[in-house]
Amino acid sequence: MYREMLAISIIKHNYPFSYVEHEETRKLHKFIHGDVKFITRNTAKADVLKIYEREKMIIKDKLEKSYTPPHSGSILAEHLINFLADWGIEKKVFTITLDNAKYNDILVDRLKGHLRLNNALVCDGDFTHVRCSAHVLNLIVQAGLKAIEGAIEKVRESVKYVRASAARKYKFAECIQILSLQCGKHVRQDIVTRWNSTYLMLDCALAYQRAYTRLALVDSVFKTSPSEEEWARVEIITRLLKPFYEITTLFSGSSYPTSNLYFHHVWRIQLYIEEEMCNADQVISDMAKDMKEKFDKYWKNYSMILSFAVILDPRYKVKLVEYCFSKLNMTFEEREMKLKCIVDGMHKLYDTEYNIQSKTMHDSLIPESSNVGGNTLDEMDGFDTFQSQFKVADNEKSQLTLKIK
Repeated sequence: MYREMLAISIIKHNYPFSYVEHEETRKLHKFIHGDVKFITRNTAKADVLKIYEREKMIIKDKLEKSYTPPHSGSILAEHLINFLADWGIEKKVFTITLDNAKYNDILVDRLKGHLRLNNALVCDGDFTHVRCSAHVLNLIVQAGLKAIEGAIEKVRESVKYVRASAARKYKFAECIQILSLQCGKHVRQDIVTRWNSTYLMLDCALAYQRAYTRLALVDSVFKTSPSEEEWARVEIITRLLKPFYEITTLFSGSSYPTSNLYFHHVWRIQLYIEEEMCNADQVISDMAKDMKEKFDKYWKNYSMILSFAVILDPRYKVKLVEYCFSKLNMTFEEREMKLKCIVDGMHKLYDTEYNIQSKTMHDSLIPESSNVGGNTLDEMDGFDTFQSQFKVADNEKSQLTLKIK
């Protein structure tokens, strides 16, 4: 019992195994019980590992006896429908946000069928399924990183090398001091499966680029320092990933609404990707093309229901949507089709749910002339000029039309 309690105290308080050999610790135990048999650090380590194995088997046994979680769309739909009924909200479902697992598509189809039978499906289910924006962002970035993993791997190995021992850390610190680098950042190691940690690693590595280069000159064992060309590529990659990192952080917020942020930032992402597709560096261009392919798969048609939020914002309304589309690499016909799809969807929702019968408003919102375009990264610059081009007749417009025009 004494040895087990000693091992538990080591585990709970993160004591070193040498704790059991400390002179004052042994004096205390001898005072409590004169016949105590002292143990060494190796014995303490063995006791801790024994407790670990015992507790591990207990947890494994509990997990084996637990209910197998459902992973098919049909089973998930059944549980969700029962859950909604239990809470009395089965007729109050508007949208459901899910990641892009295939079984979730089946779940949504089953849920829509159930809601339709109960006359509770809003607008024929056009707005039922909203894809998780943070998850889609992850898929887009991961697709891009595969194209440039060579340069990233060199940075990753360089970071591992520096962090591998106290002697290397000291030598790297000397390089930083000699070069008078004062960015104040810690050398970060990424988790390969988490692209945002890769971004932070690259951002930090760029701050110490000169130190890595110097280390390669003074340490003959260090062989993984990126070349000048690779550092230039890493800089471009980091610049491209920065808005993705910021937007992912923004979308993941839990203390403020995020639906009103959706349209602006998805548009920004598309703008950045299209800009880099024309990059003179073929590797970066290929990376952007891979990202665009993923973007088109999940966001070719911006989520309609989340686009409504920017239209209902009195600062922007529908004109901002058309302005944003005009900045992208698409034809006039493509822009018009996308805008009409969003506007018609909004009218469908309001006409059906609130009985606001309205005329199609899109034709009245076409500017007399629109010369705003080009794949630049000035983002919102020029919106005021663009907005002033519109001439809208207010007569015979519905209440919704007058609010969003």
